[in-house]
Amino acid sequence: MSEVKDLTVNELEDYKNHARNMNGFFDLMYEYFELSYDTYKGYTAAEIRAEVEELYDQDKKKFLRELKFRGEGRSKIIQTSNSGLASRRYSKMFAVYAQRQNDPTKYDMIFVRVNQIKEIDVSKLSACILGSAAAGIALGLALGPVGWAVIGTKAAIGVGAAVAGGGLAATAAKSNSELTNMPDVITGYIVNQLEQKRILSIANQAVYLTL
Repeated sequence: MSEVKDLTVNELEDYKNHARNMNGFFDLMYEYFELSYDTYKGYTAAEIRAEVEELYDQDKKKFLRELKFRGEGRSKIIQTSNSGLASRRYSKMFAVYAQRQNDPTKYDMIFVRVNQIKEIDVSKLSACILGSAAAGIALGLALGPVGWAVIGTKAAIGVGAAVAGGGLAATAAKSNSELTNMPDVITGYIVNQLEQKRILSIANQAVYLTL
């Protein structure tokens, strides 16, 4: 086994803590992960490079071309982020390789790409918008004929619109807060997923490649 020092048990715990509170009933944003990975077992450096040159994915090809296959092993990470008005995305490419102890001319390697995405939950947002509008209409109706006579038709409509508008503003503020408060837990997610697939293992508070 070869230790992967860029992956830690603490980051795994950070992900698990985050996952427990992810996508709560009252959250207006939906968060999810996209994972893809490739494993290379018992390849020489030349064989890995040959496969890399055959890749159609240019981002992946550029990333893997920079691996030098020197020494007993190494890992490499590149991370990007992208935020919009209604979504946030963290992306990470990760590769680690380790020289085989019984044959130093060969390597085991894994390449991982993960996206952590948070975007509007359309069904919940629609329910909030409809709820805010309904609240405004209900207040206008609740004023009744007497209320309308006292404050006037325009004023009654204005009160209902204010209630609806306030509800929509609160919805927008909540959505923005959920986006800005999304922590990056991709590294912990990688450990969690690949440990389950028995590609990584944990021992003595360290993470190991176990291909």
